[in-house]
Amino acid sequence: MSPATFPSIRWMAPGFLLYFWLLSSGGSSAPLLEIRPPYPEDGGPVKIYSGIQLNSVHAIDSRTESFETDLYFWAYWTDPQGHKLFSKEPAEDVIVTRDVVWGSSPLLWNPNLELNTSALTNNDREIINIHKDGDIGYEARLVGRFHPPEGTLNFRLFPFDSHWLTVEIASFVHKSDKVVFLPHPPYLEKEGLWEITEKVQMQEWIIRDIRWQTTEQSFVGDSKEEVFSVLSYKFLVQRKPAYYVFRWMVPLLLILVLAWLALFTPADKLEVQASTVSAAFLSLVALNFVVAGDLPHCDYLTLFDHALVTAYIAVLIIGIVIFRACQVSKVNGENLFMAVRRSIPVVFLTVNALGSVLFYLKSPDRNVIAADALIFLAWVLYIAVPHYRKRNLLPQSS
Repeated sequence: MSPATFPSIRWMAPGFLLYFWLLSSGGSSAPLLEIRPPYPEDGGPVKIYSGIQLNSVHAIDSRTESFETDLYFWAYWTDPQGHKLFSKEPAEDVIVTRDVVWGSSPLLWNPNLELNTSALTNNDREIINIHKDGDIGYEARLVGRFHPPEGTLNFRLFPFDSHWLTVEIASFVHKSDKVVFLPHPPYLEKEGLWEITEKVQMQEWIIRDIRWQTTEQSFVGDSKEEVFSVLSYKFLVQRKPAYYVFRWMVPLLLILVLAWLALFTPADKLEVQASTVSAAFLSLVALNFVVAGDLPHCDYLTLFDHALVTAYIAVLIIGIVIFRACQVSKVNGENLFMAVRRSIPVVFLTVNALGSVLFYLKSPDRNVIAADALIFLAWVLYIAVPHYRKRNLLPQSS
């Protein structure tokens, strides 16, 4: 049987499936003491064709850099030993549970398939297809938490982030010179590859790209470096930012506008200005508490973290300017207000635009913080130097 003609996943076993030669009392049904891999006659490693189909993807976790998924998983390979298990030529392929073939007394070679999952919460419908021509197929439905390669999940651009989610298939019992993993043949074409996700519906994410890759991974064994074949299916998911834009970022911008409007009041109206800036600052604190549970828990800054922190700094500087204005003459205070209200929108947009570029370029946090500090320092000097010059020139103004 050609791998490309491997039947789709079937879960209903025919009624006769347990009544074949391997369970009969007669014949030489003693388990093999050593079951060797079914190497091809022309030499080389055993070729295992494997594929998946996603049912759902959810719970992408920034702390553990993992995601949960419900998927169908199958693999198939050629094993001439398979047809020897029948007492007579069967009319149909036979479907059995894995314990029948790979139990305590295995009857066929077991490739020891593994996926990059640490918490398998469900593993039902795990069956073995024994085909008339001896080909062997493994099928299962799995629900578990998967861990992509380290560094694949990066939330720095949150809430405009995208991630490569990876499902890896391998056997860490048989080395790459014994077993090699290949994609399900229909998945070799891009159109066929999209069949993996045709059943997936996600509210917060959208799948932008799908790829497959066969690599070799090295591990240090007992005596020397061991190399294993690994098949990876990768899915580029992009977050839908509309929720975060309208529920988080727009309120953040409106809070900044509220603080900015305090600078349009007369310089001698300290009570109005102070209450306005205090309300803006408390609103930022409240917004921070509201969104804290949904923010990625990372040891690095995200794009939204950066916007929130710079908003705190901008409101704080506005507050300092207001209190400074009440200590000088009304004319100097009005001039100070004018300089700040003209420059603060430009400064805030510049800080966040430059920060976005640095985040996109994956620049370290220290570079982002240094750039922010330089911009805010230049802004303070732009405000402070002319203010103190005019104050010294007009000390008598009231």
